[in-house]
Amino acid sequence: MATSPKPQSPITTDELCRRIVEAVAAHEQCDVTDLPPLYNAVEPDAVCKLFASTATHNRPTGQVTFTYCEHRVTVDASGSVSVEPTG
Repeated sequence: MATSPKPQSPITTDELCRRIVEAVAAHEQCDVTDLPPLYNAVEPDAVCKLFASTATHNRPTGQVTFTYCEHRVTVDASGSVSVEPTG
């Protein structure tokens, strides 16, 4: 009998925020505390909900892109974060 791979646990809002801010801080070569609040750019809870599975829909794919601190931030359904300068 074949088994399906165990679904990855959904990313928490706190974990998503940490990943985004740390990635941007690395690009800026600064401390995370030097950056403005992430909530000024995007609602992290809403991003997490975009990829949350429901009783009728599994959402294992997709991505959302927004600008934060002059960087284009892309978050995909797996919780992967990519950052590139906008300028």
